[in-house]
Amino acid sequence: MKLSIFESPIRFIRLHLLYLKISYKHLSVYRTSSLLTILFSIVFLIAEILTVNVYYEFSDRIGDWDINSFYILLGSFNIMTGLYTYLFEIAHDDFAYKIRYGELDTDLIKPIDAQAFLAIRKVDYASLFNLPIPLWLVYKGITGLDIQISIFDIFFFMLIVAIGVLLVYLINQFSVNFSFWFTDASNLVSVSDQVVQLGSKPLQVYPRLIQFGFSYIVPVILCTNMSVAALRHDLHASNLIILVLATALFFLIVRWQWKLGLRRYSSASS
Repeated sequence: MKLSIFESPIRFIRLHLLYLKISYKHLSVYRTSSLLTILFSIVFLIAEILTVNVYYEFSDRIGDWDINSFYILLGSFNIMTGLYTYLFEIAHDDFAYKIRYGELDTDLIKPIDAQAFLAIRKVDYASLFNLPIPLWLVYKGITGLDIQISIFDIFFFMLIVAIGVLLVYLINQFSVNFSFWFTDASNLVSVSDQVVQLGSKPLQVYPRLIQFGFSYIVPVILCTNMSVAALRHDLHASNLIILVLATALFFLIVRWQWKLGLRRYSSASS
């Protein structure tokens, strides 16, 4: 009997800890490539910060957003994407490869939920080195706004960030699941990257249709904007409920898509 994705979290944690050790050994072998990945990520992040500074060079506010709130938004977004990269990105790359070449067999026969197992097998330690700058951006935004942060503010901020990481995972999982139907789903994966990037900007800059779709259906924009609201004491319970419900619904859709895709899977030996 397979262990469900919803059962025995202790067992999943133990298994994940084992793969953390394996991933660390992988990092020590590929130090040069990991270092280059860190450097490129830092360069892109610095470019994003400079872009924000250009936005506010001639004005203190753009709509309802001041530069410090934008720093928090940019920092929160990069924390979410950085944690996704650490936890899941390598697994998604491997997943698409295994489906294309029919190598999922050994994962499917294990007595554990295959989707969860594939998600926890590898982590990217190098991506953790990209987190200090986003954390500093959040801190810079908070100090710039001169607001007092309570433990409840921190709790809701961390909760929203955790939901954001899950959302980024689900968006990418939704794309790679199409590998069950298409030989090469790389274009769809590129689309998922663009969808995730929508969360790096304020909600108000998008047309109303985009605002609706990515706040109530795939709430990636709502999530990143709420991280700012949580620290500015502007978090509304109704938005938090919408975020949780929309994320849960999207999770169920991706889970259904996964199970539907498994019915189409053909191994290399078949």
